[in-house]
Amino acid sequence: MTLKFDFSIIEQAVRQVETAFSSGEGEAKRKAAVALINSAVDVPFLPEPFEAVLFGLLVDLVVYLYNRQWGHQWPLEEPVKEASHA
Repeated sequence: MTLKFDFSIIEQAVRQVETAFSSGEGEAKRKAAVALINSAVDVPFLPEPFEAVLFGLLVDLVVYLYNRQWGHQWPLEEPVKEASHA
C-alpha cells in the first residue's frame, strides 16, 4: 500500500484557521485546524483518535516553522505552494 500525502493540506488548514480566529486562541485554533484536516484526509490504517494526534503534531510543526520564519506576523496573503508529485 502506498500512501501519498500533500503536506500543503496541513499548511492551508493552519492558515485558514489563523485568518478566521483572533490572536491568542492557540488551543482553539489548533483544534479547528485538526478538525479541518481530519475532514479532508483519511489514513486508512490509522484509527481516528491516532489521526487526530498525528494531525495535531503536524499542525504544531507548521506553527513552529512559521513562527521561526516570520515571528507572529505570518504572510497569510501569499498562496500556499502545493507540492509537485512528479
